[in-house]
Amino acid sequence: MTNDLEECFGPTQPDKNLFLLSTALIAKYQEKDKNLMARLSADLDKPNSTFQFEMIHGIVVITQNGLILIPAALQQQILNWYHHFLCHPGQTHMEQTLHHTMTWRKLHQDVVHFCKMCETCQFTKKWHRKYDHLLPKHEASLISLFSTN
Repeated sequence: MTNDLEECFGPTQPDKNLFLLSTALIAKYQEKDKNLMARLSADLDKPNSTFQFEMIHGIVVITQNGLILIPAALQQQILNWYHHFLCHPGQTHMEQTLHHTMTWRKLHQDVVHFCKMCETCQFTKKWHRKYDHLLPKHEASLISLFSTN
């Protein structure tokens, strides 16, 4: 019976990959991140600061250029969650998805490293090979001269 339920509705046990990200959690970890707070205090004094405080779902979070700034303590969990629930999207798609709403220092490098370490991504990676393309016209005409029909 349990296997039938799991087949139909997914696992009945809590999923270890389930990570509920909320603006409250982000705000809590932003306040705890000393490096982020140091960068913020140094940058807020500048007239063209890229940091801002924005109200999202009734909670004030730090944003940078309109994107939620993710503290270091949450970055790995976010990478794991997105990578798992987007079904191993690959480096480009994962980075674009993350960058719609959030950012952090070295986001690009972290996504590249994460995807390179994922066995599934490396195994299913699309390889661009020369033989996938059509032959130039002069080579195709030579082949048709020698073909026997």
